[in-house]
Amino acid sequence: MAGALGLTTPAKLEIRDLSISFASTPRVHAVDKVSLAVAPGETVCLLGPSGCGKSSVLRAVAGFITPDAGEVRVDGRVVRGPGADRGMVFQEYALFPWHTVSRNIEFGLHKRIPDGEARQALVRSWIAKVKLGGFDHAYPRQLSGGMQQRVAIARALAPDPQVLLMDEPFGALDAQTRVLMQEMLEGLISESRGAVLFVTHDIDEALIVGDTLCIMSKRPGRLIETIRNPFARPRSAHIFEHSDYGPVKARIFETIRREID
Repeated sequence: MAGALGLTTPAKLEIRDLSISFASTPRVHAVDKVSLAVAPGETVCLLGPSGCGKSSVLRAVAGFITPDAGEVRVDGRVVRGPGADRGMVFQEYALFPWHTVSRNIEFGLHKRIPDGEARQALVRSWIAKVKLGGFDHAYPRQLSGGMQQRVAIARALAPDPQVLLMDEPFGALDAQTRVLMQEMLEGLISESRGAVLFVTHDIDEALIVGDTLCIMSKRPGRLIETIRNPFARPRSAHIFEHSDYGPVKARIFETIRREID
């Protein structure tokens, strides 16, 4: 399997021979026999041409769709539907517009933390971590896109999920905000021992966020190459200045381009 930090590290997330298709005329075979593993504390980025099945893999891990074949395991348990052990951040901010920043982050914490004071303390700590101090009582409509996505990330991470799933979470942001968000996320997930599966079409983003980059083929998506990120954590936009950065990015780009041609 691709993506594990090492053979001696038990995988937090395992995807085994995953195949996915969708009913249509004709039937669409989206994903074909994808296998990978993500160790505790590791971030794996899925890259590939548009329509290669990256998001379908992510949604199968989330339990939103049922694969035709294969299985997904979290801590050795087979995924059979959505669960609290997995958190997800979408490209759309997906916040509750009628709730404040605090209430959005608090959502999902009630069962895990019954005590109201302890729950609010955790919410305040996450507001500080995503640098939204002073916006506790603001509503989503009062926030910029980047600020809304910070709320969404805090809401997903606050329950301390075993697996964090991210589907092009910064795709709608401007270039400068996107880089700042990538750096912030890299810092947040480096504190966690959960597994992160991150879908992106942006090679620069993958090299900031990902420890391992898994490249998928055109549809039906297969895993065709796994690349260990040569740039050590902590990573920021300063890796772009590294003399090896251009060749590494070019190699990844050429692999993906061969799937588009």
